[in-house]
Amino acid sequence: ALLGTVLLAGTLAPWLVLVVVAGAAWLLHRRTQARLAGQALTDDDRLLQTMAGGLLVLAVAYAAAAAVVLTVTG
Repeated sequence: ALLGTVLLAGTLAPWLVLVVVAGAAWLLHRRTQARLAGQALTDDDRLLQTMAGGLLVLAVAYAAAAAVVLTVTG
């Protein structure tokens, strides 16, 4: 998200980065949930799964904040 926001120029670039990041996060989450369906997970596995999901949320939140800030200030 950071690299795309910095490298792309223009007013729509941050929104394009947001769409790409959100789509990639959704696809990654969907794929991992499908692979883990039916698996017996330990507490450590669930903790790592929660942390990974949180990182996906943070990436999308950063891209959204960057899009708003760059649109308002640009």
